[in-house]
Amino acid sequence: VISGFLQCFWRQQAYLTLAENQTASQLTLYSQSGKATGTVNLLYSITLKKFEVENWQNSDIAKEYSSTLAFEKDGVLDVKTVKMNAPVQYGAWTYFQSGHLNDGKTTVLLAVKNPVKILPYLALILVVLGSLIMYSQKLFAARK
Repeated sequence: VISGFLQCFWRQQAYLTLAENQTASQLTLYSQSGKATGTVNLLYSITLKKFEVENWQNSDIAKEYSSTLAFEKDGVLDVKTVKMNAPVQYGAWTYFQSGHLNDGKTTVLLAVKNPVKILPYLALILVVLGSLIMYSQKLFAARK
């Protein structure tokens, strides 16, 4: 519960729209209600190298789409591919393939920065450890 509360207030969500070979180093922040709240400057640049769309047969509905992104920081280039249901982590941000525009010539990326993303895992570990301690005490008490 505490983890969900903290994530609600500390998580940042932004969108980035890029055409092929376009470079950006700024994200547009959005609130939980979907309103643009400002921008954030990144310490690196992102270039869309290639965007691919695969539609369902005899349809113009996307079956899968992916973006090949080049992240550049201090002259070091790191190329990664973001796919549907396969996000990419770079720096403090996780990039998700959100959509596409202009008949597949422009990608829309969702960027999420969640400084408390580890808390649900820690909470799960605490629940499991607490359960193990509780049941091991009952098991040892039953043996006596």
